[in-house]
Amino acid sequence: MILAGKNIILRYPKLSDAKVLAKEVNKKEIGTNIAVHWKNYTLMREKKWIRDTLKQNKKKQTAIFVVLDKATKKIIGGCGFNQLKLKDKYALAGWWLRKEYWGRGYFHDFATVLLNYGFKKLKLNKIDGHVFDYNLRSQKSIIKLGFKPEGIIRQNFMRNGMPVSEYLFGLLRKEWRG
Repeated sequence: MILAGKNIILRYPKLSDAKVLAKEVNKKEIGTNIAVHWKNYTLMREKKWIRDTLKQNKKKQTAIFVVLDKATKKIIGGCGFNQLKLKDKYALAGWWLRKEYWGRGYFHDFATVLLNYGFKKLKLNKIDGHVFDYNLRSQKSIIKLGFKPEGIIRQNFMRNGMPVSEYLFGLLRKEWRG
């Protein structure tokens, strides 16, 4: 599946993406902000993740994409619905973007494409996003998209030996401006 925005393309991951994806999620600025144990993420582990993701995408349990720069066709991030419950019209979204693309409009571009896909194509009623308490940039970005703060799960993750909390945000179809 391929979805396109102004400057980005979303497509399902391929096994040939594994090397680039493993390299990116091992970077501190990416790995510390996603909900996987990111240190020493190996090529073999990434290939397994891609195979598992493609199976889950096919079963419509997830809808996970890599984000490509439309001009260069290089992978610049990842996004998708890590949990997809079509019967309940619900999804949990997640995303990351290479640091050199921060603050250049790419996040808003691919997040808008993803949310439009969720609300218009999948007919979801609600999409949630979870952000670590220290990730102020992501909190601002998700609010700018129209998500509303809904709560906090206190100290449910460990990062660098310290407990961190997740801020919960939600967006209803009727609130989406996309």
